Amino acid sequence: MPFQYQKYFTQFGVDEQAIEKERSELSKQFNQKNVSDKDLAWSLFAKLNLEAAKKNNANLLSRIYYSQALFADETRRRNPFDLLQQAAHWKLMEMKELENAGLKYAAKISAFKSCEACKSQDGQIFTIDEALQKMPLPHKECTTQLFNYPGFCRCEYIFERIKEDQSRLTTSNSPRPRPRKVINIALIAIVVLCFACITFGWVLQTFFPIDSAVAIPTSTLSSSVIIPTSTASGTSVDQYMQEYGGNPDVYTKILSLTDCTTLQQEFDQASANLALQSPGTSQYKWSIGYMKASDNRMKQIACY
Repeated sequence: MPFQYQKYFTQFGVDEQAIEKERSELSKQFNQKNVSDKDLAWSLFAKLNLEAAKKNNANLLSRIYYSQALFADETRRRNPFDLLQQAAHWKLMEMKELENAGLKYAAKISAFKSCEACKSQDGQIFTIDEALQKMPLPHKECTTQLFNYPGFCRCEYIFERIKEDQSRLTTSNSPRPRPRKVINIALIAIVVLCFACITFGWVLQTFFPIDSAVAIPTSTLSSSVIIPTSTASGTSVDQYMQEYGGNPDVYTKILSLTDCTTLQQEFDQASANLALQSPGTSQYKWSIGYMKASDNRMKQIACY
């Protein structure tokens, strides 16, 4: 049976064989002959997020969450706002990794073809740390409606390299220092013009396609994501503690939850905490454990 939502997973290297394997596993787990494509897609997203989190791949996590937000909005699965927040968060974390390597960047908000609320912060500039703390994107008062839910913010960050001789980062409330050489101004103008053209073309292709299909922003991956085999839904607190460590009370709480929305919040919170930890540390492993426990519990009570 053809998978209705294949368009959301092609860019992540999820082929037909992996999709049918996941469909078979869900069918056996819930003793259901037919697993809906929506439930199958949600399960695939959860596995992709876990795999990317284990690899600490911020770029991949950002793109997965954005695609998941599109899916949630199109299918009325849930309000996509928190998924858009996760996508923006991991995009900033990708730039934070570059800063940790010695490079400095500023995050400038671009509100291209956005609602009035979003336009109010167009051009504002933040350091990466400021943006992570304030999380201005997605805009909390956005009114843009892409499919079913209002608030699908289409603003994005434009990252600009900060030169070493800059004493401080300018904000939207103060004029930016002008380059000393005219050639610098010309180069900046050319870059901005090229970016505007690319962005305009992407927006047209993504949100106003000729046919009814939804275009998903893609980028070439160096390798496909291999979906790991899920842990059995009945995993105990002791088993999680043995494999991942952490706080047994947290696992006990997660495994006792019966509300799908609350479990998804636990998963998202663990994912956000993961971004604050360094790979290889105990805290990093704990966060993965909490994500895994939340995902398994959602499967166990048939959230998807």
